[in-house]
Amino acid sequence: MPVCVGVDGCKGGWIAVARGKAGVEKPRVFRSFIELVEAYPDDAIVAVDMPIGLLEFIEGAGREPEKLLRRMLRQKASSIFPTPSRRAVYEAPRSYPGAEEYRRAYERVKTVARATSSPPWAPSIFSFALMPRIQEIDVILEAKPELKLRVIESHPEAAFFVLNGEREIQASKKSEEGRTTRRQILVANGVEAYAVDARAPKGAKTDDLLDAFAMLLVAERYATRQARCFPERPGTDSRGIPIAIWT
Repeated sequence: MPVCVGVDGCKGGWIAVARGKAGVEKPRVFRSFIELVEAYPDDAIVAVDMPIGLLEFIEGAGREPEKLLRRMLRQKASSIFPTPSRRAVYEAPRSYPGAEEYRRAYERVKTVARATSSPPWAPSIFSFALMPRIQEIDVILEAKPELKLRVIESHPEAAFFVLNGEREIQASKKSEEGRTTRRQILVANGVEAYAVDARAPKGAKTDDLLDAFAMLLVAERYATRQARCFPERPGTDSRGIPIAIWT
């Protein structure tokens, strides 16, 4: 099996946990996604908690994978944010000079999102904050098409749901109970206890680290053709990038 990498966004950029023949590697934080990808072998499988594949027009509340996951995660459905159109995502600037520009940019994104969706809807401020990261991955996958089948989208709540025998975790991932439960699930599914008990590296928090480990297990299941895909037969966007969430 190739080296598999689980990735989650964090304050410092991207936190990655990898496992190869020698076992789990020390978690690392990368400033950019391209730096992360280039740090691992050319055949590595990377599962990341970030939307991949952007539509020109949105019918309903987001892309098809997001709609399907909300139906599965009834109590955690609100954790599945709908992704707006490509135009709306790219309306967000990659950096913000100040609070007023941030506000104006958000208003522009909402306007474009409403104009490219039916029924019209606008992303939340939290979703807006993720758009530079969505752009970052999108640009890389378009520039490096060989990554399209090696860099896959996943979602921590969906991953933990499947890893937990298709039972939702009631406690928040930011609570001590929630972190303990998630550690137990990871260990029960083959992640070394010393790894999940380790301190998160600088630039990341404990819940970021545990989410990255969940993504690692998805990457390994994908590599061994055991992962579940939403939808079962994924489509692609206008750039040929797959639109699917794997668990």
